Amino acid sequence: MRYARRAAGAACLAVAAMLAIAGIAGASTLTQAPPFTGTVKAESEGAISMQGTIDIECQKSTVEWSVEEHGTSVATGGPLGTFTLEECGQDTVTVFNRGRFELHATSGGNGTMTWSNAEFTVQRHTSIFGFPLTTHCIYKPEETDLGTFTGSATTKETARLDIWNPSASESGLQIPLKATDSGCGEIALLKGSYTFTSPDYLVVE
Repeated sequence: MRYARRAAGAACLAVAAMLAIAGIAGASTLTQAPPFTGTVKAESEGAISMQGTIDIECQKSTVEWSVEEHGTSVATGGPLGTFTLEECGQDTVTVFNRGRFELHATSGGNGTMTWSNAEFTVQRHTSIFGFPLTTHCIYKPEETDLGTFTGSATTKETARLDIWNPSASESGLQIPLKATDSGCGEIALLKGSYTFTSPDYLVVE
């Protein structure tokens, strides 16, 4: 495993996040000796699904996060250079705005990740009595807590992101839904997980 081969000399990504009294992420510092700025890559572990009034499932998803901002007065973050949902059966997913990620520390090299300024659409293709029917839904994550980031210090290999929200009715994450077709309903629950493939060793402190 790449982690095992490179653990002793691997460049370590570190993020130090301070929480303001109101609970809003404040300053953070990103270091990799020298300080890290670059691209963090991740791939889905199996399918990414969205459940609600309509259900979709995509077998493949990739993410490339460009880390551009960090320091004593800003939270660590940056735009997504790539965000794809592919192999979604007969359904169509189109990403209009990939948005940006921010990573916030909790403890033990682990943390949470938020997703903002994104927008993507789903076209669910079905048929009724032989007549084609398309339901069009638009989703817009805005300062949405994606779930739990588990760092390499815990996994003993590459880091991972599990998409979920403990306040949801079941394991998953409710994604904000813009007003579109009535068939979209009011709840869209995103489920899945990602493995960070680059850098090999990733922790948040």
